[in-house]
Amino acid sequence: MSKFSFLKFLVLILIFKSISLNAQLDLEHWFSPIFIQNSHIITSVTLNLSTPSTTPVEYKIFDSNNVVRKSGFITNSTPLVYDIPLSIYLASKYEGMRPIKKGFHVSGASSLYASIRLNFDNGQNTELITSKGKTAIGNLFYSVNAPYQDFPRNKEVNFQSNIIATKDNTKIKISGYSPKITFADGKKHPDGIEITLNKGESYCFVSTKADNSDNDPVLDFLYWDSFIGAKIESDKPIAITNGNFKGNYFFEKGGKILMDQSVPVKKIGKEYYIRKGFVSLDWEIEGGLIVSTENNNKIYLNGSSTPTYTLNEGDFKILKAIDFKDEGIFVKSEKPIYFYQFAGGNNNNDKLTLYPYLTPSMAFVPPLDQQLPNTIGIINDIEKIDDFSLENLTHILAYKPTELTINNQSYTTFSDIQGNNDWKYFTIKNLKGNANITSDNSIIMGIIGGFETQKRSGSFAGYYTGYSNDPVVQVNGNCIQEGITLKLSNSDFESFQWQLNDVDIPGANLSTFSPTVEGNYSCNVSYSGFTYKVEPVEVKNCNYAITDIALGTDCGQIIFEPKFSAPNQSVIISKIEIMTQPNNGEAEPSVDNLIIKGNPDYNGPDRIVIKLSGSGITEIQKIDYTIFNNPIADLLSNIDPIRTEDQFNIYDLENAIVNYNNETFTFYKNHDDLDDDIPISSIDKNNYETIEDEVYVLIKNSFGCSSIKKIQLNKPKIIDDDALLLPNVFTPNNDGINDYFDFSKLSDFLDFQLKIYDRTGKEIYQFKTGMPYKWDGKSTSGINYPSNTYWVIYQVNDPKTNTIIKRSQWLLLKRD
Repeated sequence: MSKFSFLKFLVLILIFKSISLNAQLDLEHWFSPIFIQNSHIITSVTLNLSTPSTTPVEYKIFDSNNVVRKSGFITNSTPLVYDIPLSIYLASKYEGMRPIKKGFHVSGASSLYASIRLNFDNGQNTELITSKGKTAIGNLFYSVNAPYQDFPRNKEVNFQSNIIATKDNTKIKISGYSPKITFADGKKHPDGIEITLNKGESYCFVSTKADNSDNDPVLDFLYWDSFIGAKIESDKPIAITNGNFKGNYFFEKGGKILMDQSVPVKKIGKEYYIRKGFVSLDWEIEGGLIVSTENNNKIYLNGSSTPTYTLNEGDFKILKAIDFKDEGIFVKSEKPIYFYQFAGGNNNNDKLTLYPYLTPSMAFVPPLDQQLPNTIGIINDIEKIDDFSLENLTHILAYKPTELTINNQSYTTFSDIQGNNDWKYFTIKNLKGNANITSDNSIIMGIIGGFETQKRSGSFAGYYTGYSNDPVVQVNGNCIQEGITLKLSNSDFESFQWQLNDVDIPGANLSTFSPTVEGNYSCNVSYSGFTYKVEPVEVKNCNYAITDIALGTDCGQIIFEPKFSAPNQSVIISKIEIMTQPNNGEAEPSVDNLIIKGNPDYNGPDRIVIKLSGSGITEIQKIDYTIFNNPIADLLSNIDPIRTEDQFNIYDLENAIVNYNNETFTFYKNHDDLDDDIPISSIDKNNYETIEDEVYVLIKNSFGCSSIKKIQLNKPKIIDDDALLLPNVFTPNNDGINDYFDFSKLSDFLDFQLKIYDRTGKEIYQFKTGMPYKWDGKSTSGINYPSNTYWVIYQVNDPKTNTIIKRSQWLLLKRD
C-alpha cells in the first residue's frame, strides 16, 4: 500500500525491541527523549540495566550536557532500576520541533543490557523501550508510526520521530512526507526540514491532530499517514525513537503509547517472523506494518512463491488477521524492509468483550539472522513494569534447534514456521523474574505482556538477543607483504590507540591501521568515561614472493586482464584466485578478467591480492589501484512542461535535477549533439522549447568521473470534460458515507478556484490554498447549511494551452 493509500483497518502497537545484528548487549546506549502532552499522570519512568557478567561491571549515566547523573556497578544478580529524572527525558508540548537538551546515554566498562519502562496513568499506559545499543546508531532511517484512523476525537493524537545526536555539528534532513502536514511548530515544511544538533542534543519531529485542525477538522489521514516512511538522513551518527505517544490504528477514542527505538537501514533485513499476542485475530488488533526502503520491493508472506505486495521506497503496508497462518506471519522481501508488530496484551477476553483494543503496543521486529549468539541472559524482572507484574507470552525463535534451556529447564519440542524450514519457535507463558535462555544456535526472544483484567489497560513487549557490538579487529590480508589492513568492527568511539605488543604506536589513532612489521596488534578505544581494550591479533611476514603491479586510476569499476610477469608473460592462465579482497570493495574473477568494484561510499587507493596458475607455475600478485565512484546522478527520469506555446512545449531542464551533490549537469538535445559536445546553452535550458520527447544529460563529479542519462520530456496533459466532472449530490449526515462534497480530483491542477453560492446568489463557500479539497456543508462558523440545491463555479489551468477553463454545475445538499 502506498503511504498515501486509504487504510480500512487500523492497528495497535506492541513493543518488541532489538534486531538481529542489532541486539541490546552493548558498551553504549543512546536514548532520545519522548514527546508527551500534559494530560497524563506520570507514575514512573525507570531505566533498567542488567548484565550476564558475574563480576561487577561499572556503568555511567550521562545527561544531554554529558554530565554524569549516576554511576556504580552491576552484576547478573544485582541489576539497576533507576528512576530517570523526568527533566532529562520527557519533552513537553512546548519542546517539539526545536533543538532541546533532553535525552541521555549510558556506558559500561563491558557490555550490558539497557531498557526504559514507562508507567503512565497508574497502569493505563505502559511501554517498554529496549535499547539496541550501538546498532541503533546510524545515518539513514525511515520513520515508522501507527497509521491514523479518524474515530478518535482526542486532539493530542500524534506521531513523532525523536532524534538524539552522538557527535557535535550533526546535520540532519527529513523528507518524503506530504507537504500538507502541519507540525507542532504550527508550520508546514513542504521542502523538508534541515537541522543541526550537537552531541547530546535532541529534536522531536512531531505533529498532533490539533496542529492540523486548519487542514481538516477531521484529520485527513491520506496526508497525515505519509509521515510513515519519511526519510531521515544525517552526516554523523544519530539514534531515533519513533511512534506515537498517543496513537491508534483501531476504533479507539483516546490513543495509547506506541513507541520503540529504531535502527538504521544498514541494520535491517529481509526475513522476519512474529507470533500474535493475547487478543483474538477476530478483533483485527494483531498485525504488522512493513515499510520498504527501496523501489519495486516484492513482499512474500508465509512461504508463498507469489508476491503478496510490491512496494516502493517509503511505501508501507499493514498486515492484518488474514495474513496470519497458524497465528504467525513469516515475511520475506527482495530488498530491506522495516517490520513492526501490532499486538494486544490482554488475555481475558471475557472481561474485554467490548474493549479489547485497550491493550495495544508497537514493536520493532528483529530480522532473522543465523549469526546471532545462542545465549540470552540475564534480563531482570522480565514481566514487570514498575511494581506491576503482567501476564505474558514469551516467543523464542531458534535456528535449527535440538534443545532449548530456559532458566535451567530443558525443552526439546519445537513448532514449525510456515515458509522457513530452518527456524522454529517455542512459546512459554508467564515467564517471571530473571530470564536466562540458551540453545544450540542463534536465538531471538520476544515477550508480550498485558494486564489480565479491565481495571488497567497497559501492555508491553520486547525483543532480546545476546549479540554484542564489542569491537573486534578485522584483518584484511594474510601477511605484511600483502599490504595488510586492520580495521575495527565497530568504530563509533571517541578515540583510538593502536598498540604493537602492548606498546602504543605513535600516531596510530584511527579506526584502521596498516602494519609494516610482524607482531601482536591491539587497539584501545575510548568512549564516555571508559577505555576498552580490543583482543589482539597476530600479524606475520609472508613466506612467499609477491609481485607488485600498479594499475593507475579508474571510475566505477576496473576490468583488468591479469598476466604472468616476465619471463612468463606468454604463459596461458588457467586459474585466477583471490587471496585477499580489496579493503573497500569487492573483486570477482571471470574467465579472462578480474572485475574490481569499489564500495559506494569510498573513493581512493586500494589493493587486491591474487594468485595466478597455469602450465605448472603459480604467481602471487598485489595489484594497487585508485578507484573513484561514478556520479550519483540524482535526476528525475521524466519532467513535465512548464507551459506550451504554439506547437512547442517549454521545459525547465533543471527541474530534473533532484540533488546536485557537487556534480555538474550538461544537457544535450540528442545523442549526436552529446557525441559532438554541442550542449544546450545555460540560457536556453531553463526555457527549453522543443517538440521532441527526450534530452540527454552528461553528469560529472569532482573526481572527473562521468555518466550519461536520458530524461523523458512528458507531453502536456490534455483535459477532457470527464476529468473536470464533480459529484452533484452529497449527504453530510455523519454516517461515514458521502459526507463531503469531494473535489480532490482537481487538487493537482494549477490556478484552481472554487466557490459555492446559494439559490439567491449569495456566496457561502470559497476554496483557499491550504484548505482540504472537500466541503462539509457548513459555514465558516460551523453552522449547517440546510438541505437544498446550490450552485458551484470553479476553474483550472489547461497545461496544454496555458489557458483557464471555467465550469459550473448544480449541487444537491441532502441531510435527511
